[in-house]
Amino acid sequence: MITSGALIPDSSATYELFDRVVNTRQGFTVPFGLRGTVVGIYLAEVEVNIMYDVLFDEDFAGGIAIRYNTILFVQNILNLTLKKIIPWHHLIIR
Repeated sequence: MITSGALIPDSSATYELFDRVVNTRQGFTVPFGLRGTVVGIYLAEVEVNIMYDVLFDEDFAGGIAIRYNTILFVQNILNLTLKKIIPWHHLIIR
């Protein structure tokens, strides 16, 4: 699922430390489809303001060179750990 960063790809998903995630935002510092692991969570009063520190599997321009990580909002990630099947019609942005 490709997002512009304004919508949460799976609003029913929860994220915990060490969950595997994938970047769903195009035109962003993190390449689309790059996978990584949640290594930090910065809580906020509003869900869309929660930030996730993700350690990515590969380096990319703009990531921290030592760990290849960046902090992302929930609108930019999809939890792969859940292994939940999402019907395709739920993934279409209108």
